[in-house]
Amino acid sequence: MSDGWVLGFALNAVVGAAFLTISLMLAVQLTRSRQWGLNRIGSYFTVLVGLCGAGHAMRAGIGLGGALGFFGTAGTGTQLMLADWHLWIPDALAAASGVFYVIARVQDRDILSTTRAFEDVRSRRRKAISVHDGVTQKLLASKIALEQGNRTAAREALHEGLEASKQIVSPPERVAGRRGSEQEDAA
Repeated sequence: MSDGWVLGFALNAVVGAAFLTISLMLAVQLTRSRQWGLNRIGSYFTVLVGLCGAGHAMRAGIGLGGALGFFGTAGTGTQLMLADWHLWIPDALAAASGVFYVIARVQDRDILSTTRAFEDVRSRRRKAISVHDGVTQKLLASKIALEQGNRTAAREALHEGLEASKQIVSPPERVAGRRGSEQEDAA
């Protein structure tokens, strides 16, 4: 058997180690922020990455065990699979992605020490509720004004509702900037 399996082994070992590290980092973050039950996508992703990492690590371990005479035909079969150069490309890309992700997470210490990694879920939910409430209130005010025959008040409330709905599609920095200028105008 050729030694080509060694590269496959190395790539799978790196993918396994990187993905297990990523899964552990995410699990710690989910636990610290008490998001396991609230952030289903984050929870599922954490488990998925962990299982992928475990699969790659096991593949590397069985291949190495086969080279050392363990696992019989399973080890030999795994070595043959690891020697398949077609698998080296996605494994190399996965290994590089995993390593770069871990490096980025470690370098951004702020994301590891806060709940920022999962803050977007709560933030988007709060924003959606706020925008929905604002738009709904303005539309209701417009309807009531129309029923009372006050077209000017209805038009103003409708215009305000439309402005509030722009927050849904506006970039966050534009919305934040607009809020800041409104607060300055009110002061």
